[in-house]
Order: sequence, then C-alpha cells, then structure tokens
Amino acid sequence: MSYLGRRGASAALTSADIPDDSITAAKIVDGAVDFQNELGFLENKATTQNLTGTYSTERMYLNDSYTLTGNVTVTGHLALGSIADEDIVITQDSTERTITGSGTIEAGEVLSSKEADLTGMTGELGGVVTGSPALNLGNATGSPAISLDNATAPAFLVQAQAMTNLAAGGYTDLQFVTIIKNVGGGSFGSYTYTAPVSGLYFINVSAHYDGFPNNVTDFRVNIVTSNRTYEMRYAKFINAEHSTNYTGTFTNTAVVDLDATATCKVQVYQNSGSAAADLSASHSYFSGFLVSKY
Repeated sequence: MSYLGRRGASAALTSADIPDDSITAAKIVDGAVDFQNELGFLENKATTQNLTGTYSTERMYLNDSYTLTGNVTVTGHLALGSIADEDIVITQDSTERTITGSGTIEAGEVLSSKEADLTGMTGELGGVVTGSPALNLGNATGSPAISLDNATAPAFLVQAQAMTNLAAGGYTDLQFVTIIKNVGGGSFGSYTYTAPVSGLYFINVSAHYDGFPNNVTDFRVNIVTSNRTYEMRYAKFINAEHSTNYTGTFTNTAVVDLDATATCKVQVYQNSGSAAADLSASHSYFSGFLVSKY
C-alpha cells in the first residue's frame, strides 16, 4: 500500500511531503477538501451564505448576507463577517428556523469604514494634507498646538493718498487707496476694509500731517467698524506746544471685533481751528491682520 506522507494514520502531512506545484486551487475545491464549506475562505461571496447544522469549532465566514436553511446549533465560535458592508443581515428561508447552543455567534464588519473627515480624531498630521473643499484649520485646537505657519491669514496694508485743507468741524474719511498687500480673502475699496471671516483683528493707523493748525480745540483719529468706533483723542496740547504748520504723525491702534463682511475704515475729527491741515501720503498707512477667529 502506498501512502501520501508518512506511514501511519496519525502521521501529520507537512509541506515537505507535497512537491512544488502539485496542488492547485482547482484541485482543492473540486477534490476531496472543499475549503469554502469546510475551512472557510477569505473572499466576500457575491451570494448569501447558507447556515445550517451544528458549528462546534472556530469558524468564520465572509459575506454580506446569511440565510438559515435549517436549524443552527452553535457550540463553538461562529463569526459572521463582511468586508464591504457595515450591517450583517441574517434571514431564514421559507421555513421558521431556530439558533441554539452554548457557543458564541459574532457578526460585524471586518474592516472599519473609512473616515470622511477628521472630527473626533486625535494624533499628528504628517506630510501634506489636502482636500476639496480645502482643509480649514482656522478653528482647530490641539496639544501640541496645530501649526498654521504655511496658512494665509487675513491681513492688509494700504497707503494713503495726499489730502489738503482738511475740513474742520466734522468727520472726514482718510483716503487710503494704494494697496500694498491684501491677503487671506478680505477686500479693500472706497478707503474701507471688509473682513472675510469673523474674529479679532489688530488694526493700526498712522496719519502723517503737514501744516496742522495750532488753533484746534479737539482732534481725533477714529477706527470706525460696523460694530463700534475706537477713538484716539488728542487734547489741546497742540495749541499749547506747537506753532502753526505743525508737522507730525497721529496714530491709533486697537484690537477690534469684526464679523464676516463687517467693515473697517479711518475717520478724523477736527474741532475749531482753520481748514489748513494736509494729509501726507508719506508715512500714512492703514493696516491690520486677523489675531483669532471666533
């Protein structure tokens, strides 16, 4: 009598007993051992998997759906999985079936669903993160802090044009018209900046004057926003310490709150005195940048 492998009923078959290329997938399925029904296989079947009889060993199937074609007894561990779907559906055929036994049945997706966004995730973002629409880290927080070194935050820098004989007794818009830089989505027109996003902005005004009169009783440089006005008032020191044709720079700096599409501009106010003040384009700038979104 000839044997495959070592002689004896208890002799285990090893790879050394099987010549290379002697066993093919077709021979396994069509021959004495049916891996699909006896040992399982790692392929999601296109049709339903039938369940019937007793399951007394560790066994796993991969399918989208399962059908009870007979009563089922589980005394081992039966795992019903799916690669593609989250839901595992078990139905019975036209006859009412039962599942009994002291074993365990588990069902679930083998591979977790891919994440469509970063909500609730923790960890580090390495390399380049892209997406459509673009990834927005404006409101992101974390420990350590997320770096926005390469992000373009809203910011602008605009230079004034010359203005002569500014009126006394009322408010005048300073004419900032030469845009040096405007980045991050904000717009600038008619001497006014329009914020692209809601947040706290650092705003700075520097207005350089020639021929400022010495008979002024009140002078103000105001940052005027849609929400409120931030006033810088210069008192009567001009009268007391300077002569006519005073040349100097008046400034105002504030952290302001701007809503998306809110506006920001600069106004000056002169009370009393002659209309002799001239705004010089040199050294007269209006600038700002986003400090923090809200």
